[in-house]
Amino acid sequence: MTLRRLLTTPEVCRLLNVTPDWFYRNRLRLQREQGFPTPLPGLGRDMRWDPRALEDWLDRVSGRTQGPTTVEVQSEPDWEAELENRIQLVASSDH
Repeated sequence: MTLRRLLTTPEVCRLLNVTPDWFYRNRLRLQREQGFPTPLPGLGRDMRWDPRALEDWLDRVSGRTQGPTTVEVQSEPDWEAELENRIQLVASSDH
């Protein structure tokens, strides 16, 4: 089993380039309307997200894939840089 570092709310906000206030107001709508990943259960008030789930979601909303994909786990993935690249793709496609 490979352990993954989970993303905190502030980290998700930085990756999406939104403020925490915006994220808290819009997270449920994003989940409902755009399939944004839900936080992992059982962690109480401290919400955490699986980086692969966010990566898959960014792929879908950017048009890079049509559905969930299998992500190969690397020993030390540079998921933060990859998510940043995909956020830029999403941001540029909205304009």
